[in-house]
Formats: sequence, C-alpha cells, structure tokens
Amino acid sequence: MTRSRSIFVTLLAVLSIFACSGAARADSPADTNAILTIEHNMAAAQTADGVTKYVAPDFVFDDVTPGEVHGIKAYTKDITAQFATLSDIQIKFLELTVVASPTVAFAYSIQRYTMKIKPTGQTVSGTFRQTDGYRKENGRWLMVYQHLSVPYNPKTLMAVMNETP
Repeated sequence: MTRSRSIFVTLLAVLSIFACSGAARADSPADTNAILTIEHNMAAAQTADGVTKYVAPDFVFDDVTPGEVHGIKAYTKDITAQFATLSDIQIKFLELTVVASPTVAFAYSIQRYTMKIKPTGQTVSGTFRQTDGYRKENGRWLMVYQHLSVPYNPKTLMAVMNETP
C-alpha cells in the first residue's frame, strides 16, 4: 500500500471510530471552526501561498491531474504552476462538512468554481468534490491529505463538470 493510501486509510479508520462512537468523537466547536476557517481561506486564495501555509511537510495531494504529489516541496511546485495559469478564481461551497477529534479532522465538500485561464482569458466553471484530512500539530491544524474528484455519468463514463449535484 502506498504511503498516501496508508495515511488515507488511517484517517478513514480513525474518523469512522469517531463517527460511530459519540463519546470518542468529542467534536470541539473550536476545532471544527478552525477547520472551516482554513477551508474557506483556501477557497478564497488567489495565490499558492494562500493554500500552502495550511499544508503539513508530509502532505499528499491526490488531484484529478495524473499522479499523486508527495511532500510540501513538490506540492508547492505543482500548485504554483496551477495558479500561474489562472485568475479571478471563485469557489462556492455547495456542501461542506467537518468531522473533528482533538487531533484528527476531515473536511469533505462539493464545490463550484469559476475562473479565468490567463493565456486565453476564457472563463471556465465546474463542480468537484474535495476531501481534506488534517492533523493537529503543536496546536495548529495542518492538512496532510487532499483528494479531488469530479462527478461522472455512469452511462457515458464522462465527467459531469457543469451540473450542480
């Protein structure tokens, strides 16, 4: 099992335990609000720095682009290249849920984006799903895993980018 899959499986197992046991879950409004703030700040970011400041050194990015990105250095390079081609990025949360324990949290969402492609000026929009895994280190929440996906039509096996689920 790859390291990213191992991190993801561990996060899923821990959060499943929290979700099934009210006593173990121990949601803290402060922790939940901290994650919500991070999610909204990242969605509002117009530069790579606005996103990477919330990322752990061992972060794994499992995007819709080919391959996984491992580590903050590789992620910074990847996300900087993405922001270099985009402008006027607008993200709207259609759904956003946070499940938090004192040291581990998950945020999962459906988001609608609109942005311009810098070289052409073309405006593009679509819908995607995002799952973010966090851990608290020295009192600070850091994202350790992010997975993005797009809805698809099971009959055509094509992505469905412009419909609101």
